[in-house]
Amino acid sequence: MRALQTQFDDTRLSNAVATPTCSSCCCCCCCLTTTLASSTILARRINKEAREKRIKDPIGLTLLAALFLPVIGVITYLLIFAINSNFGKCIQQTYDNGLGGTNSYQYCSTPGTSPYIIIPVVLLVAIFVLSYLYVRVKMGKPILRAVIVTAIVATAFVAEGIGGAILILTGVGGVVYLIAIPFLLAAVQRFYSRKILHQTILGAKVT
Repeated sequence: MRALQTQFDDTRLSNAVATPTCSSCCCCCCCLTTTLASSTILARRINKEAREKRIKDPIGLTLLAALFLPVIGVITYLLIFAINSNFGKCIQQTYDNGLGGTNSYQYCSTPGTSPYIIIPVVLLVAIFVLSYLYVRVKMGKPILRAVIVTAIVATAFVAEGIGGAILILTGVGGVVYLIAIPFLLAAVQRFYSRKILHQTILGAKVT
């Protein structure tokens, strides 16, 4: 916190204090929660399937699964850059500078940054990356699995964003939101750990 003072104040500090809002922290934390939960769960599942089926390079596949959200971000950025480079148009704009002359600048459109383009691209890239992982570890119906997981992760991001906004705007505050995040992450990890353990026990009994 930092006290504000203007030229109209006396020698004492004014009572106005600038404080940062918690909206940015909540937004980052909710995204971090979804990223950690989904990445950990996916990495554990890919590692389990790769080792049980003796797939080549299980460590590499596990690492890709753990970093699948950053990988999706990089691929999406490259695709958006390619769309803007190939389909964007540059126009020379001229305006009056107020001094009896004119100045000009070049304006280039960026069609790839439109929500109608970037959202489908992100979803398609996510489905592609997940499908690749599921195909490599020889899981059944890889494309369908990828679509379902992508839908779940996207829904989680939207739900967390809406939940955080409601908590902040209704005056409940971001503290409740920040406290709830570790418990939510721990609950998800515990549920999935028990599920993997149950599947491993069943598989051992069958074999």
